[in-house]
Amino acid sequence: MRWLDGIAASLILFILLGLLWLNQGVSRTYILSAETLGADITFDGRNTWFLGAATLCKPRQAALRRSPDQTVDAKCDGRIYEETEEPSLTLEWKGGNRISLRHEDDRVLFVISEAVGQYPEGTIIVLPAASLSQLGAMTFAGTMQIGEAMAPGARGILLSGDYTVRESNRLSAWFGRRSDVVRRGTLTYGDTATIVSGARDRQMAQGFGQIILIDGARFQAVFRSAQDDAAIRIDALGVTEAIVKPDFIDTLLASPYLIVIGGIFGVFANLISLSFQFIDRSRRNGEDNA
Repeated sequence: MRWLDGIAASLILFILLGLLWLNQGVSRTYILSAETLGADITFDGRNTWFLGAATLCKPRQAALRRSPDQTVDAKCDGRIYEETEEPSLTLEWKGGNRISLRHEDDRVLFVISEAVGQYPEGTIIVLPAASLSQLGAMTFAGTMQIGEAMAPGARGILLSGDYTVRESNRLSAWFGRRSDVVRRGTLTYGDTATIVSGARDRQMAQGFGQIILIDGARFQAVFRSAQDDAAIRIDALGVTEAIVKPDFIDTLLASPYLIVIGGIFGVFANLISLSFQFIDRSRRNGEDNA
């Protein structure tokens, strides 16, 4: 009968609405982790880095550029930069400051893209890789692009890595689980990876990161999003290859509780439907016998 079909449809709708309700309150964390020879960072707020002994290469004014006597151990091109030694360098990054980190042979370069205190735009900070390895992690709040786009002469290449999206909702909270992994994938050699806003403009998203030099040979970079509405953008050869943003299906497949509860509701709906069909069949048999 049609009223039984209506009840079955209502039960299915109830199950779907219940699953959607359980999925409400979703909080997602997007995580990038990679070994790389380079990364670009834009700071948000104050961040202090103690770098120890370093060489500063400050850009010369155009009128003062010359061809000086170049020593064998010079770390900067003397025609363009003025080289000075800092025995103990501490940098106070402010919101909006941008730097590029590059690993070259046995040294690390910090290229300042915006003036920081007394250091003008274009200043290069040169540190021995061995000494930087001993300083530990450099942490920051802001945005990060891991890897440099593949092009002739590119040196900040991403070597390998992965991305993870973790999610928590009402159901995981009830069962004491902090979060479930809803998406996971790998980054390949030469990719660039960024966490971006979930909005259409895909602007770089704010987050928290750390970068550390391991074995004096490469950086280990980790970056976490600070907002739920985000996505991961992966570029290859300068072209956007993928935008990773989980949907409801990813949530359903990743949560064992949602699968179990959905199955129980499905069985329950089938039992009720069969019960109504049995009642209806018994009623019609009774009428026929009468």
